[in-house]
Amino acid sequence: MKRYMLLQKDRWDAASNTNDSLRLELTEAIKFLESIKSGNLQAIYEGDQQSEFGLALTSLRDRMVELNQEEEQRNWINRGLATFTDILRQQQDDIHQLFDQVVSKLVNYLGVSQGAIFVLNDDDPDDAHLQLISAYAYEKKKHVDMRVGIGEGLIGQCFLEKDLVYLSDVPRSYIRITSGLGEATPRCVVIVPLLLDREIVGVLELASFRAVEPYKIEFLKKIAENIAALYSSARTARRTRTLLQDSQAAGEQLRSQEEEMRQNMEELVATQEEVSRQMQRARDNQLYYNEIIEGIDDCIVTVDPSFQIMVANKAFRTLFSRYGVPVDPGNSLLAMAPGREEQFKQPYLRALAGEHVEEPLRHHFDRDFHVTYNPLRNTVGTIIGVSLIARDITDQRTQLKKTEAMLLESQQQAEELKSQEEEMRQNMEELNAQQDEMVRAMNEMDAREQYFSELINHSGDAIFTLDRKYRIDTFNTRFAERMQQMGVKVKKGFDFFSILKPEAHAAHKERYDRAFAGEEFEHADLSMVNGHELQIVSRYAPMRDLKGEIATIACFAREVKGT
Repeated sequence: MKRYMLLQKDRWDAASNTNDSLRLELTEAIKFLESIKSGNLQAIYEGDQQSEFGLALTSLRDRMVELNQEEEQRNWINRGLATFTDILRQQQDDIHQLFDQVVSKLVNYLGVSQGAIFVLNDDDPDDAHLQLISAYAYEKKKHVDMRVGIGEGLIGQCFLEKDLVYLSDVPRSYIRITSGLGEATPRCVVIVPLLLDREIVGVLELASFRAVEPYKIEFLKKIAENIAALYSSARTARRTRTLLQDSQAAGEQLRSQEEEMRQNMEELVATQEEVSRQMQRARDNQLYYNEIIEGIDDCIVTVDPSFQIMVANKAFRTLFSRYGVPVDPGNSLLAMAPGREEQFKQPYLRALAGEHVEEPLRHHFDRDFHVTYNPLRNTVGTIIGVSLIARDITDQRTQLKKTEAMLLESQQQAEELKSQEEEMRQNMEELNAQQDEMVRAMNEMDAREQYFSELINHSGDAIFTLDRKYRIDTFNTRFAERMQQMGVKVKKGFDFFSILKPEAHAAHKERYDRAFAGEEFEHADLSMVNGHELQIVSRYAPMRDLKGEIATIACFAREVKGT
């Protein structure tokens, strides 16, 4: 019987310790998960962080923090790209005003102190330099007239090397920023080249009192491409307008000269010298007109009704000469398309019939062109030939494809964000399921704890446990009644030595220490209870935790006989 009681007690002790440990671990896990569920991703798991369960929970929290931070950075970049794309699409006639708006928005959106855009000024090939086109600092536009030589300073080096410059330790003499508090030197400077297909058109410079995060630098690289495309387009448009104005002016001048020639021809009867002079002027004007056509970037060629080349400008001749096709006046244009003559001459026939023909896109020689065919008429309105004007739109289409690719990339990133959001939702559902399971397990452990508590309370022995500070950890009803008979009301944490006489402390401590040392033994004592002498036999047993260490000892006391 005694052996059976000890075996049951050991099982109960082990189960009780396991339940306590699991209950504590589950309680901390639920608190931790509830905190994460409420949005606190900085929550700290108070349980055993080195256990498999603790490592899994903290790893889950860290992954959620990382995903949340990455999502915030991607959202920030996408919002910025959308905002600046809208600004750059405005295509304002005043490029200075548009760049002022771009720089001010960049400074405020990035949270930096100052920004500036320098663009290439190569109007004079012998004096190419970078010109400050816009500057902004402390919510105020800076009115500064500044030029930087190619290769001069960090700005010039960035332009020359076509590579981003990030200076995290700015010398005091590099730049001064003025605020309402006085002057201060920024902490870092970022200089980004404005590149378009490896062709650099300028640089973007930003200064900040704080370090600029890597994802913001990546954002700057993307924005720099858009700014470069905008400026390149504006510069091309400006040059085209200049050429068009020159061409129109030349056309007006030519018409005036033609009228003058007509008048001079009417006066031919009057004077041969005047005829000679007017003919020379006509030759000069024709040469001037040809020079204008030669200087136009579009490919221009004229053919007569038999498809013989009359005039071909430099751009047209250069394009075909690259592929070994000679272009000379008098040559047949059909010879340039052997085997495809009928198809090739169709738009020319339509133009010879008086129709204006336009082909928005033609792919030829690995290049894309916008081609127009126009009938050429003489002074009496008779069609004497056809002019072809082909404009190279390859670069424009390339830029359009890049813009479409960026939009597609943005849409793909949005889809990835939706996928990650769904993954987080599923993780939260799994966490809720785990929480329900842990609550169920805790309820089950509470029931088992109640069961074992009832079991030891029905024992006839007085049972209690002590921790290493000799404080009562647990006890049954019989022990509480025995202490009540001695006038002592016990509770968890009660100092056991407080009910003993001082001279008995050493003897009891020696017994407890034997049990804490791992020994299991019995000891008999005589005790006076309500005037009766009782012989009490006590069994002392060590109690080990899950790690095998003795955390508490148990004492089982029973009455043997009384007198």
